[in-house]
Amino acid sequence: MERTIEIDGIDYRLVTNAFTPIAYKNQFGRDYFQDMLNMFEGEQMMNMIKAAEENQNVTELDMSALKNFDMTFFQRLFWVFVKSANPQTEPFEQYFQKMERFPISEIAPIMMEMLEDNMATKKKSMTPPTQAMRYSL
Repeated sequence: MERTIEIDGIDYRLVTNAFTPIAYKNQFGRDYFQDMLNMFEGEQMMNMIKAAEENQNVTELDMSALKNFDMTFFQRLFWVFVKSANPQTEPFEQYFQKMERFPISEIAPIMMEMLEDNMATKKKSMTPPTQAMRYSL
């Protein structure tokens, strides 16, 4: 899946593909899927993200859900999506030193959509392909 997001007048191309978990592991020494599961294991966190997507007031949610929140997870994920789009992307720290801001409320919904798409499986057909029969007179 590919998306482009504009932040402060700069377009960032984000891609998730088969390389994404490899780039994450290579750069951070952490498992991509385990970090995702750790980040979103709590129902309150999922509700918080859903509320952000729906532009609701997230301050009304229980802030104890943030005790395991890792802000750099979204930065790591963002960088890996950029790296998946362009393997020549600068190293993580250098990349973020050039950004003026990182608006998580704008970025999170797009990244969540990309994560969901990346986690979806496509079921293969269980019936073998059949060859069309020729009609003869």
